[in-house]
Amino acid sequence: MADILVVEDDESVRTLLETNLLIKGHNVLRAQSGSECLSILEKQVPNLIVLDLMLPDADGIELLEMIRERPDSERIPVLILTAKGDERDRVRGFAAGADDYLVKPFFSTELLLRIDRLLSNAATGSSFRQLALTDRVTGLGNRSYFETRVEQLKDQSDREDVDLTLMIVDLPALPEQVRKSGWKTTDMVLAKLGSAIKSALLDREEAFWLGTQAVVTSLQIDTAAAARCRLDELKKIVKDCLDTHRRQVSLIPYFGFCFYEPPETIPDLLDKAIRSPYGALPRVAPRESVKKSPEDAVEAAFGGKLTGLAPVDYVPEVSTRRSHRSTGEHKIDKRLALSQISQIAASLEAVSQGEDEDSDTIQPRPDQAGSPKTPSRPRQSSPLQTSGSKTTTTQPIPITQSATTRLPRLDESQVAAALQEVLDEATRDVHDVAVCCLAFEGVEEVKGRLDPQAVESLFDTIATEVATEAGLDRYESAQAFWTGTHLFVTLAAAKVPDAREVAKSLSEAAATKLAPHRLNLKVSAGAGYVFFEFEEAASDLLERAKGSPYKGGVLITPLEARNRSVGTPES
Repeated sequence: MADILVVEDDESVRTLLETNLLIKGHNVLRAQSGSECLSILEKQVPNLIVLDLMLPDADGIELLEMIRERPDSERIPVLILTAKGDERDRVRGFAAGADDYLVKPFFSTELLLRIDRLLSNAATGSSFRQLALTDRVTGLGNRSYFETRVEQLKDQSDREDVDLTLMIVDLPALPEQVRKSGWKTTDMVLAKLGSAIKSALLDREEAFWLGTQAVVTSLQIDTAAAARCRLDELKKIVKDCLDTHRRQVSLIPYFGFCFYEPPETIPDLLDKAIRSPYGALPRVAPRESVKKSPEDAVEAAFGGKLTGLAPVDYVPEVSTRRSHRSTGEHKIDKRLALSQISQIAASLEAVSQGEDEDSDTIQPRPDQAGSPKTPSRPRQSSPLQTSGSKTTTTQPIPITQSATTRLPRLDESQVAAALQEVLDEATRDVHDVAVCCLAFEGVEEVKGRLDPQAVESLFDTIATEVATEAGLDRYESAQAFWTGTHLFVTLAAAKVPDAREVAKSLSEAAATKLAPHRLNLKVSAGAGYVFFEFEEAASDLLERAKGSPYKGGVLITPLEARNRSVGTPES
């Protein structure tokens, strides 16, 4: 049945209404004042409202106008139930947006019939409205509804002082695939895509279809880093859906996002959104930059190194000015070229001493269409060939053999088990535990085009060297765990500066180790940190740690916050 909100301060009337509505099978929500009514509407949207005009804290007409001003309640049927029966009161009620008006005292049968009629009309109107505002194929909002809704979302973002984010999924090859596969097959794939996007929507997110683009709007993203992270989640969902139907219709999606920046108009915002998959993405949200003081900006620049994915060509302590060629290629950095030469020369020397070529070099994967290709012996000529001013790499990347013992590769369940022991001790002795996480992004893609075993061996060595060079021996009881894509470091009894320093060291060390391979691997890395919230499971803490490279760090540990709240002096 229906959810019906009864706004009535008279307990006897409210009880009578509730009894009759429960007998009819309806679910009843109760409010005794205008503020309580608005509070309920913030959490839940009922199917109908029964409203008294005489409330202890508000005038019923003014409350009705406030209900009609809210986008999520502007179409809810409202039945005014009041002792005010004058013609002037009735006119005011209908003018404010009431759907029906009933004067006390009333007959319960008449009240229930009026409620049934309003619910029936609302259902019919909702069906017509759904047809008018929804794209028939994808089930997402259509172009007309998008323009209307974005205008409302713009006003809401200004009113609530939050950013409005538009995330775009563009399918430019859609008309061509319609010609190849026909409308029926293409519509089937688009329907699956629309369903996948709708099922992935979070709170305060809506989705629309604009012909060849899907647009997801959000009012809960406050930074450009969070927008990029959310776009990555949508990207995976869309790609998985389209890959499933690749044989029927081959569609290649392009992704981007942008922010509404006042005083942009709807056409300007739409043009910017459509171009976003093919240009530079925003590095900061509009309100994110406005709210930051100069000190915050410095901290954000420092935090970006810790919490954002660091570019693989980052060189610590060195300021280099890079220019772009007309073709878009980067100039070769001489220091990195020398580093590559040294590494590859060492690998060639190892090969000459009798190492097995099949296991020492990362070779391309076998051709999918034919039999595996026999790996050829590396040529003994110079690994870097120079033609004019252009330098190119011709030697496969060797597996780096470390003289030290490598970190064992663990699955997350093993890491969680080891971490749980640390957390149990922290719970007993009451001290903080920091978990720093270094994430390597793009490893799985590299395995798809190069020899997976060699890639794993290379990153096992890189993770070991990073853990060694990050200076973890400076911290008592520090432990490192490697999963193949994430390096976790636990610090017992740690403070925020300790966690921040370790995350910074991990990020810089990883960037240095990846720099010689950036042209071949195209893998990026970044680090972040989280603190153990007491009574939190180890698996939950690991999930938060994995997301820390995409978020900012905390300014105070949980134990420090607890001590401050109870007035305990900090040690």
